[in-house]
Amino acid sequence: MIIDSSFKSVTSIQSQGGLVPNDQHEFNVINGGKSALVTIYQPTMYDMSPYGLTGGQGYIMNCFAQEVETATGKVLWEWSALNHVGPSVSYVPANSTEVSGDGFTKDTPWDYL
Repeated sequence: MIIDSSFKSVTSIQSQGGLVPNDQHEFNVINGGKSALVTIYQPTMYDMSPYGLTGGQGYIMNCFAQEVETATGKVLWEWSALNHVGPSVSYVPANSTEVSGDGFTKDTPWDYL
């Protein structure tokens, strides 16, 4: 949500492209209010067999960043972690910490980043 100097809501920004709602903790209005940067944490079905998940298919947490035009909601730019940072470089194996996730379900995806 973008607010004015009197704390009234001016507009609301949502992630686009069928992704889960954006994380409001990482939200930055840029370009004089013309667009906003948002982060999205999207559980994604993934072949987890190289990473120790018996049965192969599981869930990994894909992280996205989007620049969204405030007036239209149009995505101006998008970045996907899985397209740039492979899970093989992770220092945190699945199910190795209380927050890394085990990768077995959509609710417990492996947060490899």
